[in-house]
Amino acid sequence: MLPVIPAHGALGNLDEVVFLLIGLIFLGMMGVSWFRSQRLPDENNTENKQNHPDASQADHFELK
Repeated sequence: MLPVIPAHGALGNLDEVVFLLIGLIFLGMMGVSWFRSQRLPDENNTENKQNHPDASQADHFELK
């Protein structure tokens, strides 16, 4: 079983290293998620426009 280590300086300088590594892992995962979402096909195809006739009215604007 892992020992319980209190926070706030119990690891010395390693506290900051662990904190930065967790932040870098989080940012890396968000970057990968964003990159994968950019490669997905666009959801605004002609099928969606045909299913919603209100989108062609002059007082409605398509959001992109």
